Amino acid sequence: MAGETLVIECLSCSNRKGLIPGRPCPSCGVTLWTKTALELAAMGEHEAKSTIAILERIRDERRYISETEFGYGQCLLRLGLWKKALERLEASLHAGTDDSDCFFYCSIASLYGNRPRNLTLPSIRTAEQYLMAALRLREVPVYYLLFAYIRHDYYEEKSLRVEPSWKQYLEKAKTNGATSQDVNALFQILGREIPKILQPT
Repeated sequence: MAGETLVIECLSCSNRKGLIPGRPCPSCGVTLWTKTALELAAMGEHEAKSTIAILERIRDERRYISETEFGYGQCLLRLGLWKKALERLEASLHAGTDDSDCFFYCSIASLYGNRPRNLTLPSIRTAEQYLMAALRLREVPVYYLLFAYIRHDYYEEKSLRVEPSWKQYLEKAKTNGATSQDVNALFQILGREIPKILQPT
């Protein structure tokens, strides 16, 4: 039934009352099973697997589908299971989520753990379409950082002209308050080393 709460446990404080996926725990205030890039980067393997176990129970009950698919996709992304993560994140979009982070994580997952330069142009365009959708909903510095990375690693390295350029996206990231923490979080999720263009000067 819509609005009905689930008898499950918050991984942060063990509260079992009033928990709804994608919303803050009424006891400790931690948002349940949806993470910002910084939070997702800090998620360990044990937490990801524990969260997946909870979300599978919720999914089996066919409740809160968009929120549970989103949370499930994030955990799979953190575990480096790119294809499965993308399937779950896209399922969240189809179920009606309008969270900009879901589009952002779809972009990351669609790179499948590869450097952009090793993908085809259609694959790069798919990743960029997800990012553009995320930015239409909300301007977040880490979204611009990912765009700068993709534009540099694919287009610049192949001497292809494209607008906006990676430099313009990097400038937008800085203008919107990107920090070294954002950079570290992004590349922890991507599972790649930070490129020189995004390292502190």
